[in-house]
Amino acid sequence: MAQSVLQAPGTKPGRPLPATGTGTEAGGTRQYAGGSARAVRMTSSNRLALLLATVLAGLSAGFFFTYEASITLGLADVGDVAYVETFQAINDTIRNPAFGIVFFGSVPAIVLALIANWRTGRPMVRALLIAALCCYLTGLMITGAGNVPLNNDLAAVATLTSENAAAARAAFEDDWNRFNLVRSIAVATSFLSLAAASTLVASRHRDADETAGKTARQTGRS
Repeated sequence: MAQSVLQAPGTKPGRPLPATGTGTEAGGTRQYAGGSARAVRMTSSNRLALLLATVLAGLSAGFFFTYEASITLGLADVGDVAYVETFQAINDTIRNPAFGIVFFGSVPAIVLALIANWRTGRPMVRALLIAALCCYLTGLMITGAGNVPLNNDLAAVATLTSENAAAARAAFEDDWNRFNLVRSIAVATSFLSLAAASTLVASRHRDADETAGKTARQTGRS
């Protein structure tokens, strides 16, 4: 019986098939590794960028939620001098590398996730990532335009007496709490948008893997 020879289009007889592409052998289909490896690397990079953005935004959302659900509620029950001293201490210590990486690093992480998933993501994924970026930038701008100036005004109160502590608190507390509520909602919405995008991307790749598995099994039986 004559031995069949695999022949790719554009190659001379007797030459082996290239390392990329698809060839037919023994009635089945062989998937060569080159293109698949590149696709796997691209898929992994896309998902890793999205995971990083989701984690950082989630940490920021949790940070602001902690203020909203605990810190501001607890401070509402203390005296004026204790309130001002405590908030001054918090504002002095919040400027640290861990907070900076999480709070400010979320923006480039979201931008990276958007770029990485722009061509391969579904329209809904792209829309969610754009929404996540806009919401996070909103929270960032509220912090810079609202909370930070109030923090600076409070830090300027050096000598605390009952009278000036009460005045400083009256000029600070309600406005700061309102700004914090709005930025908490904005950053939480950003996190939820990223989480939804991550779910859609994971679902798409899971469906693709299942389809590839079914195709491989059907090919093996043919």
